[in-house]
Amino acid sequence: DRNMGIVRDVLVRRGGPVALRDAHVVTKLAVPSLATADLTVRARARNDSDAPVTAEVTGVIGPTRFGGTLRLAAHETRTVTFSPAEVPRLRLAAPQVWWPAGMGGQPLYDLDLTARVSGTVSDTAHESFGIRDVQAPLNAAGARQYRINGRPLLIKGGGWSPDEFLRWDRGYAEDRLRYAVDLGLNTLRLEGHLEPDEFFELADRYGVLTLPGWECCTKWEG
Repeated sequence: DRNMGIVRDVLVRRGGPVALRDAHVVTKLAVPSLATADLTVRARARNDSDAPVTAEVTGVIGPTRFGGTLRLAAHETRTVTFSPAEVPRLRLAAPQVWWPAGMGGQPLYDLDLTARVSGTVSDTAHESFGIRDVQAPLNAAGARQYRINGRPLLIKGGGWSPDEFLRWDRGYAEDRLRYAVDLGLNTLRLEGHLEPDEFFELADRYGVLTLPGWECCTKWEG
């Protein structure tokens, strides 16, 4: 909106009749052994055409390949799911486990999904993810106690302020995340404004937990 002095980026994607959206992986890590992890892959497949189509959806996570066929009516959206029950290879042995900064490393896996219609690529999706288990039960005192991969997690956080004019600079954001880790922090709270997806990808890489969506304190004084 140039009238308000703000320039917003617009992402335009081209594709075929079937689009892939919200691709993600739900991980179930064996705790406390950390010996295995079950991966469940989900994505929304959307038929943008006026006719029914049959799409072949295939995926890759490292050496693991999987796929299936999906029939979509005109303008229908359905969730496609791949789990260890149908694809045993999605149960990993000795997985690389993701930890917050200061507790271990931050290995990330890559998910690549492809939708094909009549043998032609219609759309693709890529996401990186870490394998971890997070629990937050109430302790005997009634306080919430976070646990990561079976170990107690102490939240050590600070506030994150966006650029005054909401300009995104990946290098600058990465430097600030590294400073936060160097200070011994493992969590950052975002006040109201949500940063681009790149910010959360960098936070994953550096082991920084995020509390997004909070408003400034004066928002709730009334």
